Parts: sequence; structure tokens; C-alpha cells
Amino acid sequence: MKLHYAIKQNLETFFVVFRHEARVIEQIVEDIMAKLGGQRQSSNAENLVGMESHMQKVYKMLQVGSGEVRFLGILGMSGLGKTTLARVIYDNIRSQFEGACFLHEVGERSAKQGLERLQEILLSEILVIKDVRISDSFEGANMQKQRLPCKKVLLVLDDVDRIDQLDALAGERDWFGPGSRVIITTKDKHLLVKHRVEKIYRMRTLSEYESLQLFKRHAFKKRHPTKEFDDLSAQVIKHTAGLPLALKVLGSFLYGRDLVEWTSEVEWLKTIPGNEILKKLERSFTGLNSIEQKIFLDIACFFTGKKKDSVTRILESFNFRPTIGIKVLMEKSLIIISKGRIFMHRLIQEMGWHIVRREASDDPRIYSRLWTHEDISPVLERNIVSICTEKIKGISLNLTSEEEVNVSHKAFTQMTRLRFLKFRNIYVCQGPDFLSDELRWLDWHEYPSKSLPISFQGEQLVALKLKNSCIIQLWNTSKVLEKLKYINLSHSHKLIRTPDFSRTPNLERLILEDCTSLVEINFSVGDLKSLVLLNLRNCKNLKSLPKSILLEKLEVLILSGCSKLKIFPEIEDKMNRLSELYLEATGLSELPTSVEKLSGVTAINLSYCKHLESLPSSILRLKCLKTLRVSGCSKLKNLPEDLGLLVGIEELHCTNTAVETIPFSISLLKNLK
Repeated sequence: MKLHYAIKQNLETFFVVFRHEARVIEQIVEDIMAKLGGQRQSSNAENLVGMESHMQKVYKMLQVGSGEVRFLGILGMSGLGKTTLARVIYDNIRSQFEGACFLHEVGERSAKQGLERLQEILLSEILVIKDVRISDSFEGANMQKQRLPCKKVLLVLDDVDRIDQLDALAGERDWFGPGSRVIITTKDKHLLVKHRVEKIYRMRTLSEYESLQLFKRHAFKKRHPTKEFDDLSAQVIKHTAGLPLALKVLGSFLYGRDLVEWTSEVEWLKTIPGNEILKKLERSFTGLNSIEQKIFLDIACFFTGKKKDSVTRILESFNFRPTIGIKVLMEKSLIIISKGRIFMHRLIQEMGWHIVRREASDDPRIYSRLWTHEDISPVLERNIVSICTEKIKGISLNLTSEEEVNVSHKAFTQMTRLRFLKFRNIYVCQGPDFLSDELRWLDWHEYPSKSLPISFQGEQLVALKLKNSCIIQLWNTSKVLEKLKYINLSHSHKLIRTPDFSRTPNLERLILEDCTSLVEINFSVGDLKSLVLLNLRNCKNLKSLPKSILLEKLEVLILSGCSKLKIFPEIEDKMNRLSELYLEATGLSELPTSVEKLSGVTAINLSYCKHLESLPSSILRLKCLKTLRVSGCSKLKNLPEDLGLLVGIEELHCTNTAVETIPFSISLLKNLK
């Protein structure tokens, strides 16, 4: 008994000491994280002005070393730096977790894209898998419950504004594995309380000293101001109420200006009430030139969160010189670029919306830009010609799920200045009688008419994107479309033939994927000197291509799934830029000997060409070829005897063919994997 009692006492003492030491170690980890947090991002000084104390307090509240699941809310008004704080902390600690995801602008993106899309991104990033598909938010929640409880996860939900967003993305603690942390930024304390968030950190405005430091970083960059500018700087920060966003924007606006301009700006700020922050920020807009203002308003209304490269192409179609314009907006702290996408702070975006609405006296019919369902529907459903709509230059309606929208066939009749039109997820029963000849970018999914309006000349058109449309033929006669660069009619199942391309010399991308009724391609496609991509995937009834092609700039040619296509065109002259040739599951029985003129091709896919009997010997002259696929070519009996001449080959796939012996020369392929 004494021995048993002594063992019991020692064990209890051991576990008490063990628990105590574990907590001490945990506390040490938290203290180190709090102290190192500011140092890790020292290279990004802009993010750290006024952030050090915030970071240290949030680290202590997070208790990263503890094993329970913990939710933390970061609360505060727009422009305080909630997202910046969450991002710096996320970057610092993400390596301590098995999976991590930072979801930007949850409120706005859920309204535009749907909660299902955000759930797909969350699962894809945390589980590191591609092509997650979720049909509804309940399915997404169940997937999270099933897949994430075994993982230690770091999740940031930025700018949440509705409780259903939290319910769908972080419904319960047991959705996540032990040690997981969920950080939520929001302006609404009630959301955090209702969702039972354990810890809430309230962001404060910057102190006078911090405000001055942040302002100087943007107003003077690395230069040291004179005393006169010091005095004026002190006056400016009095009118920003310690709001980091206002300090950045006003500082960027004043950078490089002289003393007279500074003095004038300070006097102007004095006339604005302290609570009218949008009016103070608007000075940064009026300081832009006319083109930069148009770029700013287009981004605010249509393009925030979009890929920079895509936005640049669209703005280029308007002749806006976006490379310089986007750089100026970044320098003025009006936009940021993150992971290749353009973002605009919600407060600045609202300023842009306010400018558009104010210019039109809050009448949507005379807005220069329309971007909300509530404003667009009344304008488009009127069955009368309205002179007022002539001022509309851009319309974008992208619903989260398909919805019928009543669009009058006369709706666009007076929109003679319309340059941008984009419809996604809207069902319209009739097409327009008129489209503006000023249109540069037409992107209308499920376009309802059999053809474009007869009166539409399209001389300014740069992009024509009518995926899933009812188009049978775009137009009957040859049109002069010298500015047209992009055509995408993919999944337009009624399309029978393509138009004459002889007068579209600058076409770069032609995508007709899954146009299952397409029988022929106009011969003029073979002479498109600027064409970079030609995609005819799964055009199952396509029987012929031009007899010969000379596409000097073509980089990718996709004919996969064109099962009735039996003859590949002759290649007239060198097409050095073609790097990828996809011919799988076509009806080809052979390749022309002129294939050797594709001297830059790196990949050829001929898989499941059931009629292919042989490869031309000229294919051996393709010294850049790295991948050759002929698997599933059941009639292919032999590979070229001199296969070893393809010295660049790294991958050769020839399973499920009639090939019985591999050429001896294959031993010369030193790069074969």
C-alpha cells in the first residue's frame, strides 16, 4: 500500500510539474512570437507603421502554442488597417499550420461569386488540391466538416459583413483540427458576438506620432522635409483622424508638390467637416489626369479583384494606356496589386461609386457606368427609347446564380457611347436590335440571338466573347474588323460556320471549343498572321480545315476531340513559334511531311487517334520536341527506326498501340524519363 501510495503521489507531482512546464513553454513561445512578429516584416516598413503594438497584442490573444481551436475577431471601421494587420500576422505564422487560407473581401466576393465559390477556394488552398467543385453552400459546409477536422488550420476571413458567411466558412469549432486558428476581420461587432468568437481585438486609430510617420513615408518617400513642410504635415494629420488609409492617400497625393500647393491643400482640408472622409479622399481623384480618372472609375465599378493582365487588356481596348495609368494609381495608394490581381480598398471604391452617381444626379439612366442589379434592371427593361441612356459607357452584371432578367430589344438603342458590356449568369429571352459601334469589349454569356444585330458594324470591337450563346452565324457578309483581337464562342452548340476572317488581320485568339454543330472553318483562318491561339477542342462535327496554313505567330493549336477531322493541313512555311499541338481523339490517319516546319514545337499529343497508322519520318527533324504521346493509337504498328534522332525527347507515351518492337535507337534518347 505504501509503495502504491508513493507511486501515486510521485505521478501526480510529475503531471502537475509537466502541465506547469508545458504552459510555461507555451507562454515563452507566445512571448517570442509577439516580439519577433514586428521584426519579421521589417523589410515592409509601410505595413509596420503603428502596427507593432497591434501585432503583439493579437499574438497574445491568439496563443498559437495552445491546442484548442480558437476564433479571433479584429474589429474596426474602414481604413484602420484590419486587413493589413491580419495579412502580416498570417504571413508570420502560417508556417506553423498544416493548411492555410486567406480569403480577401468575403462580404463583397460572396455577393458577386457566391459562398460556394469561396468554399471551393478555402478547401482548395488548405488541402492543396485543384478543381474543387461545390454545388451549394450546404455541400461545402459538409466537405469542410469531413476534410478539415484532422488538420491544424490557419484561416483568415477578411471583411465579413453577414452571419451566413461565417456559418458557411467557419460554422463550428469542430470543423477544424486541434490548434487551428480562425481570424475574422469585420466592422460589425454583433457578428462576432453572435458567432461566439472568444477574443475580439478592437483596432484603434493611429496616434499623432504614428500618423506623422506614416504620412511622411508617402508624402516624402526617403527625402527629409524642411521645417515649412513639417508644420504643414502636422496640420494635414489633424484632418485625417488617425485613419491610415487617409494618411496614405493624402500623402501620396502631396508627394512631389511644392509649398504653395501644400498650403492650398491644407486650407481646403480646413473647410471640410471632420466626419466627411470620402470628400477628403476625393482630392486624390481630382489630382489625376482625365485618362487616369477613367481608369480609376472603371476599376472601382467593374474590375476590383480581377486579374491585372485581363484588366490591362480591357483598358487597352479603350485606348487608356493602362500600364502607366495603373502604376500611377498604385503610387497614389488608390489601388494595390496582390497575387496578380487589382484590389481597391472598399472606402476608396465607395468614393468612386459616389463620384459616378453624383455626376448623374443619382439617376441611373444617365450614369456613365452601371454595375448593380438594382440600377441596371430598370434601365434595360424599359420598352421605350430613352435619350437619357446615351451617356452610359459601361455595363457589367455578374450574378452569383442564373436569373432571368427582362431586357427590352430596344434597351441599347440610344446607348451610342457604350464601350463595355458584360453579362454573366443572366437569362435573357430576346437579343438586342441595336449595339453601339463604340463597343470595344462585348462579353455576354448565353447571348440569346442567332446573330449579332444587322446594323452592328463593330469597327471598334477588340473582344467578342459569347460563350454558351445561341449564335448560328455571327454575320453573313465580310466585315472590316481591324481592331478585333479576341473571339470566344466556346460551347455555342448552334454555331454552324465561321465568318470570313480575311478582314480581321489582328485576331490573336480564336476559341470555338465544344461548338458541336460547327461543320467548317472559313479558309481565311489559315492566313491569320497574328493568331496566337486556335482552340477547336471537341468540335465533333468539324470535317475540314483550310488545305494549307501559314500562321506565323501561332503558339498553341488544339484540335482534340475533332473526331470527324481526317486531314491535317499542309504547312506552307516555317511556323517556329508553335510549341503545343493537341490532336488527340481526332480522325487523322497521318500527319503531313510538312510537320517538320513546326521547328519550335515541344509537345505533340496524338493519343487515341484510332485511324493513325504511321508517323512521318520528317517528325524526326523536330529537335525541340520534348513530349510525344501516341497512346491508344490502336492501328499504329511502328515507331520511326531512327527515333534516336529526337534528342530532346523527355516523355514518350505509346501504350495501347499495335507497336510490338521498340526501335533500337531509343537507347540514344539520353533525356528520356
